[in-house]
Amino acid sequence: MARKYLERIHFVHLRSTQPDPSTGNFIEATHLTGRGYVPRLVEFFEKEGAPQLPFRVDHGRCMLGDEKRGYNPGYSFFGRMHALAEVMGMISMVHKNE
Repeated sequence: MARKYLERIHFVHLRSTQPDPSTGNFIEATHLTGRGYVPRLVEFFEKEGAPQLPFRVDHGRCMLGDEKRGYNPGYSFFGRMHALAEVMGMISMVHKNE
């Protein structure tokens, strides 16, 4: 889908989900896990697609006391910084392996 609509994509908002076996709904997954393979998307956009596209990580996990700071679910500071580090690491590996 990314390849098909590449010319219409101006911004990449990365997220991955996994099924919740108890309800059948989905829950947020880390950017390195889940059923959406984010590392492959990063590789596509950096190598084959458009490396100038801005990336935005989606929700982060609550960690290091974020759950006590009143953040809306998924928008914790440390969790989103962790997600950003994961994506920056993916981008770094794509360029290192060129």
